[in-house]
Amino acid sequence: MGRIILFSPVGGTDPVSNSNGHDGALIHCCRVYKPDEVYMYMSKYALDMESEDNRYTYCLTKLNELIGKPLNYKMIERPDLVEVQEFDFFYDDFKAEIQKILRTMSEGDILLLNTSSGTPAMKSALVVLATLGDIDGRLIQVTTPDRAINKHDHDNYDVQFLWEYNPDNSDEFVNRCKDISCPSIVRLKNEELIRQFLDSYDYSAALNAAQNMNSEDTKNYIHLLEFANYRSQLDYTSMSKVVEMSEVKAMLPVLTSKYRNTVEYALSLFIKAKQGNYADFLRGLTPLILELFILALEKQYGFNARDYCFKDKYSGGYRWDMKKLKSNTQTSEWVDIWNNEFPNGFREGFIVSRDLLFIIRKKCNSLIVEKSELLREVEENARNSAAHEIGMVTADTIRKMTGHSYSEIIGAIKSMFKFADVVADESKWDSYEHMNEAIIQKIGSLS
Repeated sequence: MGRIILFSPVGGTDPVSNSNGHDGALIHCCRVYKPDEVYMYMSKYALDMESEDNRYTYCLTKLNELIGKPLNYKMIERPDLVEVQEFDFFYDDFKAEIQKILRTMSEGDILLLNTSSGTPAMKSALVVLATLGDIDGRLIQVTTPDRAINKHDHDNYDVQFLWEYNPDNSDEFVNRCKDISCPSIVRLKNEELIRQFLDSYDYSAALNAAQNMNSEDTKNYIHLLEFANYRSQLDYTSMSKVVEMSEVKAMLPVLTSKYRNTVEYALSLFIKAKQGNYADFLRGLTPLILELFILALEKQYGFNARDYCFKDKYSGGYRWDMKKLKSNTQTSEWVDIWNNEFPNGFREGFIVSRDLLFIIRKKCNSLIVEKSELLREVEENARNSAAHEIGMVTADTIRKMTGHSYSEIIGAIKSMFKFADVVADESKWDSYEHMNEAIIQKIGSLS
Protein backbone atom coordinates (compact mmCIF):
# COMPACT_ATOMS: atom_id res chain seq x y z
CA MET A 1 0.00 0.00 0.00
CA GLY A 2 1.23 3.51 -0.80
CA ARG A 3 1.47 6.55 1.40
CA ILE A 4 -1.48 8.42 2.86
CA ILE A 5 -1.10 12.18 2.53
CA LEU A 6 -3.38 14.76 4.13
CA PHE A 7 -3.82 18.33 2.92
CA SER A 8 -5.69 20.51 5.39
CA PRO A 9 -6.34 24.19 5.95
CA VAL A 10 -6.02 25.10 9.61
CA GLY A 11 -9.15 26.49 11.23
CA GLY A 12 -10.47 28.03 14.41
CA THR A 13 -11.40 24.76 16.13
CA ASP A 14 -8.02 23.17 15.39
CA PRO A 15 -6.29 21.35 16.89
CA VAL A 16 -8.73 20.77 19.79
CA SER A 17 -11.95 22.70 20.17
CA ASN A 18 -11.98 25.12 23.09
CA SER A 19 -15.79 24.86 23.07
CA ASN A 20 -16.44 21.11 23.29
CA GLY A 21 -13.00 19.66 24.07
CA HIS A 22 -13.00 17.23 21.11
CA ASP A 23 -10.64 16.96 18.15
CA GLY A 24 -10.81 19.64 15.56
CA ALA A 25 -11.13 18.34 12.00
CA LEU A 26 -7.36 18.42 11.33
CA ILE A 27 -6.41 16.22 14.30
CA HIS A 28 -9.43 13.97 13.84
CA CYS A 29 -8.45 13.21 10.22
CA CYS A 30 -4.95 12.34 11.47
CA ARG A 31 -6.38 10.15 14.23
CA VAL A 32 -8.63 8.19 11.86
CA TYR A 33 -6.49 7.89 8.72
CA LYS A 34 -2.98 7.97 10.29
CA PRO A 35 -1.42 9.79 7.32
CA ASP A 36 2.27 9.49 6.56
CA GLU A 37 2.47 13.17 5.68
CA VAL A 38 0.37 16.15 6.72
CA TYR A 39 0.38 19.44 4.83
CA MET A 40 -1.05 22.25 6.97
CA TYR A 41 -2.12 25.37 5.09
CA MET A 42 -1.65 28.21 7.56
CA SER A 43 -2.91 31.78 7.35
CA LYS A 44 -1.46 34.63 9.47
CA TYR A 45 -3.90 33.76 12.27
CA ALA A 46 -2.83 30.09 12.34
CA LEU A 47 0.85 31.02 12.26
CA ASP A 48 0.33 33.46 15.12
CA MET A 49 -1.38 30.77 17.20
CA GLU A 50 1.40 28.29 16.47
CA SER A 51 3.98 30.89 17.47
CA GLU A 52 2.12 31.55 20.70
CA ASP A 53 1.88 28.01 22.10
CA ASN A 54 2.87 25.49 19.36
CA ARG A 55 -0.67 24.14 19.57
CA TYR A 56 -0.75 22.41 16.19
CA THR A 57 2.66 20.77 16.31
CA TYR A 58 2.18 19.92 19.99
CA CYS A 59 -1.04 18.00 19.33
CA LEU A 60 0.40 16.26 16.28
CA THR A 61 3.37 15.15 18.36
CA LYS A 62 1.12 13.90 21.18
CA LEU A 63 -1.09 12.06 18.66
CA ASN A 64 2.05 10.51 17.20
CA GLU A 65 2.96 9.16 20.65
CA LEU A 66 -0.59 7.88 21.21
CA ILE A 67 -1.03 5.97 17.94
CA GLY A 68 2.60 4.94 17.65
CA LYS A 69 3.13 6.17 14.13
CA PRO A 70 5.24 9.10 12.94
CA LEU A 71 3.22 11.96 11.48
CA ASN A 72 5.49 13.96 9.25
CA TYR A 73 4.02 17.42 8.92
CA LYS A 74 4.84 20.37 6.70
CA MET A 75 3.56 23.89 7.02
CA ILE A 76 2.45 25.83 3.97
CA GLU A 77 2.90 29.28 5.43
CA ARG A 78 0.99 32.37 4.33
CA PRO A 79 2.08 35.03 6.87
CA ASP A 80 0.50 37.84 4.85
CA LEU A 81 -2.83 36.10 4.46
CA VAL A 82 -5.32 38.12 6.47
CA GLU A 83 -8.33 38.25 4.12
CA VAL A 84 -9.41 34.65 4.62
CA GLN A 85 -12.81 35.01 2.96
CA GLU A 86 -11.62 35.43 -0.65
CA PHE A 87 -12.65 32.31 -2.54
CA ASP A 88 -10.73 33.15 -5.73
CA PHE A 89 -7.43 33.39 -3.87
CA PHE A 90 -7.82 29.99 -2.22
CA TYR A 91 -9.00 28.37 -5.43
CA ASP A 92 -5.79 29.36 -7.23
CA ASP A 93 -3.43 28.91 -4.28
CA PHE A 94 -4.81 25.54 -3.18
CA LYS A 95 -4.67 24.30 -6.76
CA ALA A 96 -1.00 25.25 -7.09
CA GLU A 97 0.01 23.72 -3.75
CA ILE A 98 -1.94 20.51 -4.19
CA GLN A 99 -0.56 19.99 -7.70
CA LYS A 100 2.93 20.22 -6.18
CA ILE A 101 1.96 17.46 -3.75
CA LEU A 102 0.46 15.33 -6.52
CA ARG A 103 3.73 15.53 -8.47
CA THR A 104 5.55 13.90 -5.53
CA MET A 105 3.08 11.03 -5.28
CA SER A 106 3.50 7.54 -6.68
CA GLU A 107 0.97 4.97 -7.84
CA GLY A 108 -0.91 3.65 -4.83
CA ASP A 109 -0.52 6.85 -2.81
CA ILE A 110 -3.74 8.42 -1.50
CA LEU A 111 -4.37 12.14 -1.07
CA LEU A 112 -6.96 13.18 1.51
CA LEU A 113 -8.45 16.69 1.50
CA ASN A 114 -9.91 17.96 4.76
CA THR A 115 -12.96 20.05 3.88
CA SER A 116 -14.01 20.77 7.48
CA SER A 117 -11.17 23.03 8.67
CA GLY A 118 -10.67 26.65 7.76
CA THR A 119 -12.99 29.40 6.61
CA PRO A 120 -16.03 28.81 4.36
CA ALA A 121 -14.01 30.14 1.42
CA MET A 122 -11.26 27.58 2.09
CA LYS A 123 -13.68 24.69 2.39
CA SER A 124 -15.58 25.70 -0.75
CA ALA A 125 -12.39 26.10 -2.77
CA LEU A 126 -11.35 22.51 -2.00
CA VAL A 127 -14.74 21.08 -2.93
CA VAL A 128 -14.93 23.07 -6.17
CA LEU A 129 -11.38 22.10 -7.18
CA ALA A 130 -12.23 18.42 -6.76
CA THR A 131 -15.62 18.83 -8.41
CA LEU A 132 -14.12 20.48 -11.48
CA GLY A 133 -11.55 17.72 -11.73
CA ASP A 134 -8.61 20.12 -11.31
CA ILE A 135 -7.19 18.05 -8.46
CA ASP A 136 -7.48 14.37 -7.68
CA GLY A 137 -8.09 13.52 -4.05
CA ARG A 138 -10.62 12.13 -1.59
CA LEU A 139 -12.74 14.78 0.05
CA ILE A 140 -13.12 14.19 3.80
CA GLN A 141 -15.78 15.79 5.96
CA VAL A 142 -15.62 15.72 9.76
CA THR A 143 -18.85 16.24 11.65
CA THR A 144 -18.92 17.96 15.05
CA PRO A 145 -19.44 15.77 18.14
CA ASP A 146 -22.92 17.20 18.76
CA ARG A 147 -23.82 17.28 15.02
CA ALA A 148 -24.14 21.08 15.24
CA ILE A 149 -22.22 24.10 13.97
CA ASN A 150 -18.91 24.61 15.73
CA LYS A 151 -18.78 27.52 18.16
CA HIS A 152 -15.39 29.19 18.10
CA ASP A 153 -13.90 30.14 21.46
CA HIS A 154 -10.39 31.55 21.11
CA ASP A 155 -9.97 32.98 24.61
CA ASN A 156 -7.95 31.31 27.37
CA TYR A 157 -6.73 28.50 25.11
CA ASP A 158 -4.73 25.90 27.06
CA VAL A 159 -3.52 23.35 24.57
CA GLN A 160 -1.98 20.98 27.12
CA PHE A 161 -5.12 20.90 29.25
CA LEU A 162 -7.38 20.41 26.20
CA TRP A 163 -5.25 17.57 24.90
CA GLU A 164 -5.12 15.86 28.27
CA TYR A 165 -8.90 15.85 28.68
CA ASN A 166 -9.82 15.32 25.02
CA PRO A 167 -12.46 12.50 24.95
CA ASP A 168 -11.28 11.45 21.50
CA ASN A 169 -8.03 10.12 23.03
CA SER A 170 -10.05 7.18 24.32
CA ASP A 171 -9.91 3.87 22.43
CA GLU A 172 -13.70 4.09 22.12
CA PHE A 173 -13.68 7.42 20.28
CA VAL A 174 -16.36 7.92 17.63
CA ASN A 175 -15.09 8.19 14.06
CA ARG A 176 -16.63 11.38 12.71
CA CYS A 177 -14.91 11.29 9.29
CA LYS A 178 -16.70 10.42 6.10
CA ASP A 179 -15.88 10.57 2.42
CA ILE A 180 -17.81 13.07 0.36
CA SER A 181 -19.06 11.55 -2.86
CA CYS A 182 -18.78 14.51 -5.16
CA PRO A 183 -18.59 13.69 -8.89
CA SER A 184 -16.61 16.20 -10.89
CA ILE A 185 -18.37 18.65 -13.16
CA VAL A 186 -16.20 17.35 -16.01
CA ARG A 187 -17.53 13.85 -15.37
CA LEU A 188 -21.11 15.10 -15.15
CA LYS A 189 -20.74 17.02 -18.41
CA ASN A 190 -19.27 13.99 -20.17
CA GLU A 191 -22.04 11.76 -18.87
CA GLU A 192 -24.67 14.19 -20.15
CA LEU A 193 -22.84 14.30 -23.49
CA ILE A 194 -22.92 10.49 -23.68
CA ARG A 195 -26.66 10.54 -22.99
CA GLN A 196 -27.16 13.03 -25.83
CA PHE A 197 -25.12 10.88 -28.22
CA LEU A 198 -27.21 7.85 -27.23
CA ASP A 199 -30.41 9.78 -27.88
CA SER A 200 -29.14 10.53 -31.40
CA TYR A 201 -27.84 6.94 -31.90
CA ASP A 202 -24.27 8.18 -32.34
CA TYR A 203 -22.54 5.28 -30.60
CA SER A 204 -19.08 6.01 -31.93
CA ALA A 205 -19.15 9.50 -30.41
CA ALA A 206 -20.61 8.15 -27.13
CA LEU A 207 -17.83 5.57 -26.87
CA ASN A 208 -15.17 8.15 -27.69
CA ALA A 209 -16.46 10.44 -24.94
CA ALA A 210 -16.39 7.59 -22.42
CA GLN A 211 -12.88 6.53 -23.42
CA ASN A 212 -11.63 10.04 -22.60
CA MET A 213 -13.00 9.78 -19.04
CA ASN A 214 -11.50 8.22 -15.93
CA SER A 215 -11.82 4.45 -16.31
CA GLU A 216 -13.19 4.14 -12.77
CA ASP A 217 -16.11 6.38 -13.72
CA THR A 218 -17.08 4.32 -16.79
CA LYS A 219 -16.25 0.75 -15.72
CA ASN A 220 -19.92 -0.05 -15.15
CA TYR A 221 -21.07 0.71 -18.70
CA ILE A 222 -18.21 1.25 -21.16
CA HIS A 223 -18.45 -2.39 -22.32
CA LEU A 224 -22.09 -1.71 -23.23
CA LEU A 225 -21.06 1.33 -25.27
CA GLU A 226 -18.52 -0.87 -27.07
CA PHE A 227 -21.28 -3.38 -27.72
CA ALA A 228 -23.63 -0.66 -29.02
CA ASN A 229 -20.92 0.72 -31.29
CA TYR A 230 -20.13 -2.72 -32.75
CA ARG A 231 -23.84 -3.40 -33.11
CA SER A 232 -24.47 -0.19 -35.05
CA GLN A 233 -21.61 -1.18 -37.36
CA LEU A 234 -23.06 -4.72 -37.74
CA ASP A 235 -19.83 -6.17 -36.35
CA TYR A 236 -21.38 -9.27 -34.78
CA THR A 237 -18.09 -10.99 -34.01
CA SER A 238 -16.75 -8.10 -31.93
CA MET A 239 -19.98 -7.31 -30.11
CA SER A 240 -20.30 -10.89 -28.86
CA LYS A 241 -16.88 -10.59 -27.22
CA VAL A 242 -17.60 -7.57 -25.03
CA VAL A 243 -20.98 -8.43 -23.52
CA GLU A 244 -22.10 -11.53 -21.69
CA MET A 245 -24.92 -13.54 -23.24
CA SER A 246 -27.35 -12.59 -20.46
CA GLU A 247 -26.99 -8.91 -21.34
CA VAL A 248 -27.20 -9.63 -25.07
CA LYS A 249 -30.45 -11.50 -24.65
CA ALA A 250 -32.02 -8.43 -23.11
CA MET A 251 -30.92 -6.19 -25.97
CA LEU A 252 -31.19 -8.15 -29.22
CA PRO A 253 -34.66 -8.90 -30.61
CA VAL A 254 -33.44 -12.05 -32.37
CA LEU A 255 -30.61 -14.28 -31.18
CA THR A 256 -30.87 -17.04 -33.80
CA SER A 257 -27.91 -16.57 -36.11
CA LYS A 258 -30.03 -17.48 -39.13
CA TYR A 259 -32.19 -14.37 -38.76
CA ARG A 260 -30.20 -12.10 -36.44
CA ASN A 261 -28.08 -10.46 -39.12
CA THR A 262 -31.07 -9.58 -41.27
CA VAL A 263 -33.03 -8.11 -38.36
CA GLU A 264 -30.02 -6.12 -37.15
CA TYR A 265 -29.45 -4.84 -40.68
CA ALA A 266 -33.08 -3.67 -40.83
CA LEU A 267 -32.71 -1.95 -37.46
CA SER A 268 -29.58 -0.18 -38.67
CA LEU A 269 -31.57 1.22 -41.61
CA PHE A 270 -34.34 2.34 -39.25
CA ILE A 271 -31.72 4.20 -37.18
CA LYS A 272 -30.44 5.94 -40.30
CA ALA A 273 -33.97 7.15 -41.01
CA LYS A 274 -34.35 8.39 -37.42
CA GLN A 275 -31.07 10.27 -37.77
CA GLY A 276 -32.30 11.88 -40.98
CA ASN A 277 -29.79 9.96 -43.12
CA TYR A 278 -32.44 9.18 -45.71
CA ALA A 279 -29.99 8.72 -48.58
CA ASP A 280 -28.21 5.92 -46.68
CA PHE A 281 -31.60 4.51 -45.74
CA LEU A 282 -32.65 4.27 -49.40
CA ARG A 283 -29.30 2.93 -50.58
CA GLY A 284 -29.45 0.16 -48.01
CA LEU A 285 -32.90 -1.12 -49.00
CA THR A 286 -31.99 -3.34 -51.95
CA PRO A 287 -30.19 -6.16 -50.04
CA LEU A 288 -32.84 -6.05 -47.30
CA ILE A 289 -35.75 -6.30 -49.74
CA LEU A 290 -34.10 -9.27 -51.45
CA GLU A 291 -33.66 -10.98 -48.08
CA LEU A 292 -37.28 -10.31 -47.11
CA PHE A 293 -38.54 -11.83 -50.35
CA ILE A 294 -36.38 -14.89 -49.73
CA LEU A 295 -37.83 -15.17 -46.21
CA ALA A 296 -41.38 -14.81 -47.53
CA LEU A 297 -40.86 -17.65 -50.00
CA GLU A 298 -39.11 -19.76 -47.36
CA LYS A 299 -42.18 -19.36 -45.17
CA GLN A 300 -44.37 -20.38 -48.11
CA TYR A 301 -42.30 -23.33 -49.35
CA GLY A 302 -40.10 -24.39 -46.45
CA PHE A 303 -36.80 -23.94 -48.27
CA ASN A 304 -34.40 -21.09 -49.00
CA ALA A 305 -34.20 -19.83 -52.58
CA ARG A 306 -30.41 -19.65 -52.34
CA ASP A 307 -30.36 -23.43 -52.11
CA TYR A 308 -31.12 -23.37 -55.85
CA CYS A 309 -28.25 -21.07 -56.67
CA PHE A 310 -24.49 -21.28 -56.84
CA LYS A 311 -22.09 -18.73 -55.46
CA ASP A 312 -20.31 -16.66 -58.07
CA LYS A 313 -16.58 -16.97 -57.42
CA TYR A 314 -15.81 -13.47 -58.68
CA SER A 315 -18.50 -11.34 -57.03
CA GLY A 316 -19.51 -13.59 -54.14
CA GLY A 317 -23.16 -13.14 -55.14
CA TYR A 318 -25.67 -15.93 -55.75
CA ARG A 319 -26.70 -16.92 -59.30
CA TRP A 320 -29.59 -19.18 -60.24
CA ASP A 321 -28.65 -22.76 -61.04
CA MET A 322 -31.04 -23.97 -63.75
CA LYS A 323 -30.21 -27.60 -63.12
CA LYS A 324 -31.15 -27.29 -59.44
CA LEU A 325 -34.29 -25.28 -60.26
CA LYS A 326 -35.56 -27.94 -62.63
CA SER A 327 -34.76 -30.79 -60.24
CA ASN A 328 -37.60 -29.75 -57.93
CA THR A 329 -41.30 -29.71 -58.88
CA GLN A 330 -41.95 -26.47 -57.02
CA THR A 331 -38.93 -24.53 -58.29
CA SER A 332 -39.49 -25.95 -61.76
CA GLU A 333 -42.84 -24.16 -61.60
CA TRP A 334 -40.93 -20.96 -60.78
CA VAL A 335 -39.07 -21.29 -64.08
CA ASP A 336 -42.39 -21.64 -65.90
CA ILE A 337 -43.67 -18.47 -64.20
CA TRP A 338 -40.53 -16.56 -65.21
CA ASN A 339 -40.69 -17.82 -68.78
CA ASN A 340 -44.20 -16.39 -69.01
CA GLU A 341 -43.10 -13.04 -67.57
CA PHE A 342 -40.06 -12.41 -69.77
CA PRO A 343 -40.61 -12.00 -73.55
CA ASN A 344 -37.43 -13.90 -74.35
CA GLY A 345 -37.85 -16.43 -71.58
CA PHE A 346 -35.96 -16.73 -68.31
CA ARG A 347 -32.20 -16.58 -68.32
CA GLU A 348 -29.97 -17.54 -65.44
CA GLY A 349 -28.53 -14.61 -63.57
CA PHE A 350 -28.07 -13.24 -60.08
CA ILE A 351 -30.93 -13.75 -57.65
CA VAL A 352 -32.80 -10.41 -57.43
CA SER A 353 -36.01 -9.16 -55.84
CA ARG A 354 -37.67 -8.58 -59.22
CA ASP A 355 -37.61 -12.31 -60.04
CA LEU A 356 -38.84 -13.34 -56.60
CA LEU A 357 -41.75 -10.88 -56.72
CA PHE A 358 -43.22 -12.85 -59.68
CA ILE A 359 -43.34 -15.95 -57.47
CA ILE A 360 -44.73 -14.04 -54.48
CA ARG A 361 -47.58 -12.70 -56.61
CA LYS A 362 -48.56 -16.21 -57.62
CA LYS A 363 -48.05 -18.09 -54.38
CA CYS A 364 -48.35 -15.79 -51.32
CA ASN A 365 -51.39 -14.20 -49.68
CA SER A 366 -52.67 -10.79 -50.71
CA LEU A 367 -51.19 -8.91 -47.75
CA ILE A 368 -47.69 -10.16 -48.49
CA VAL A 369 -48.17 -9.41 -52.18
CA GLU A 370 -49.25 -5.86 -51.29
CA LYS A 371 -46.24 -5.21 -49.02
CA SER A 372 -43.83 -6.87 -51.45
CA GLU A 373 -45.05 -4.77 -54.36
CA LEU A 374 -44.74 -1.62 -52.26
CA LEU A 375 -41.13 -2.46 -51.38
CA ARG A 376 -40.27 -3.41 -54.95
CA GLU A 377 -41.79 -0.16 -56.19
CA VAL A 378 -39.75 1.79 -53.66
CA GLU A 379 -36.57 -0.02 -54.66
CA GLU A 380 -37.11 0.59 -58.37
CA ASN A 381 -38.20 4.22 -58.09
CA ALA A 382 -35.50 5.15 -55.58
CA ARG A 383 -32.79 3.67 -57.78
CA ASN A 384 -34.06 5.46 -60.90
CA SER A 385 -34.47 8.79 -59.12
CA ALA A 386 -31.10 8.58 -57.39
CA ALA A 387 -29.43 7.96 -60.76
CA HIS A 388 -30.59 11.36 -61.99
CA GLU A 389 -30.35 13.49 -58.85
CA ILE A 390 -27.53 14.73 -56.67
CA GLY A 391 -28.46 16.55 -53.51
CA MET A 392 -29.89 16.27 -50.07
CA VAL A 393 -32.46 13.54 -49.50
CA THR A 394 -35.25 14.43 -47.06
CA ALA A 395 -38.45 12.77 -45.90
CA ASP A 396 -40.30 14.72 -48.60
CA THR A 397 -37.75 13.60 -51.19
CA ILE A 398 -38.43 9.96 -50.32
CA ARG A 399 -42.16 10.43 -50.83
CA LYS A 400 -41.59 12.15 -54.19
CA MET A 401 -39.07 9.53 -55.30
CA THR A 402 -40.99 6.43 -54.28
CA GLY A 403 -44.61 7.48 -53.82
CA HIS A 404 -44.41 6.33 -50.18
CA SER A 405 -43.30 7.87 -46.90
CA TYR A 406 -40.36 6.35 -45.09
CA SER A 407 -42.72 5.32 -42.27
CA GLU A 408 -44.84 3.36 -44.80
CA ILE A 409 -41.67 1.68 -46.06
CA ILE A 410 -40.61 0.75 -42.53
CA GLY A 411 -44.12 -0.53 -41.83
CA ALA A 412 -43.98 -2.80 -44.89
CA ILE A 413 -40.58 -4.16 -43.80
CA LYS A 414 -41.94 -4.98 -40.33
CA SER A 415 -44.96 -6.72 -41.90
CA MET A 416 -42.69 -8.94 -43.98
CA PHE A 417 -40.69 -9.96 -40.90
CA LYS A 418 -43.90 -10.72 -39.07
CA PHE A 419 -45.20 -12.87 -41.91
CA ALA A 420 -41.96 -14.85 -41.87
CA ASP A 421 -42.33 -15.42 -38.10
CA VAL A 422 -38.97 -13.77 -37.52
CA VAL A 423 -40.15 -10.76 -35.49
CA ALA A 424 -43.74 -11.10 -34.35
CA ASP A 425 -43.57 -8.82 -31.30
CA GLU A 426 -43.81 -5.17 -32.37
CA SER A 427 -41.96 -3.99 -29.24
CA LYS A 428 -38.83 -5.80 -30.44
CA TRP A 429 -38.34 -3.05 -32.97
CA ASP A 430 -37.63 -0.66 -30.09
CA SER A 431 -34.57 -2.68 -29.06
CA TYR A 432 -32.14 0.19 -29.73
CA GLU A 433 -34.20 2.43 -27.45
CA HIS A 434 -34.26 -0.30 -24.79
CA MET A 435 -30.50 -0.70 -25.16
CA ASN A 436 -30.00 3.04 -24.75
CA GLU A 437 -32.15 3.05 -21.62
CA ALA A 438 -30.15 0.17 -20.15
CA ILE A 439 -26.88 2.03 -20.73
CA ILE A 440 -28.23 5.33 -19.39
CA GLN A 441 -29.38 3.62 -16.19
CA LYS A 442 -25.81 2.51 -15.58
CA ILE A 443 -24.26 5.92 -16.30
CA GLY A 444 -23.36 7.59 -13.02
CA SER A 445 -23.54 4.31 -11.11
CA LEU A 446 -20.16 3.09 -9.90
CA SER A 447 -21.37 -0.15 -8.32
